[in-house]
Amino acid sequence: MPRLQGRAVIGGEVAAPAAVSRVGFNPFASFCDQFDGGIDAAVCGDPQNTELFGEPLTGRIVLAPFCVGSTSAGPCWERIAELGLAPAGLLLPGEVDPLTAGGLILADVWLDTAIVCVDRLGPELLDRVETGDELRVGRDGVVTW
Repeated sequence: MPRLQGRAVIGGEVAAPAAVSRVGFNPFASFCDQFDGGIDAAVCGDPQNTELFGEPLTGRIVLAPFCVGSTSAGPCWERIAELGLAPAGLLLPGEVDPLTAGGLILADVWLDTAIVCVDRLGPELLDRVETGDELRVGRDGVVTW
């Protein structure tokens, strides 16, 4: 069973299918169509992300090299969590950026909705995992599939 060790930024145990992007993940572009609510699942609405565009993201574990966007990134993560449409997790090969971390922390602390986040998993993460692979993330930042 393949295994990677990272740093648990938002800890938790989760098992879910992967949603893999090999380009930066833009939370605003990906989620903005869902911010009004009234839907059952978030679908990636970012046409610049050809790997994830149209893919369901709710309850999945998003893997990306990094997150992109402006200061809206943090509130986007919080809003999608508030709507109950958040991904189950976010995995990154490098370090999570402060704006993304801020939104994930707000979702966890203010909404009691943990979007498990593990960073520092290394560059091989995006070489070894494909969309649909079933992943398991442990509280200690260990990812297996």
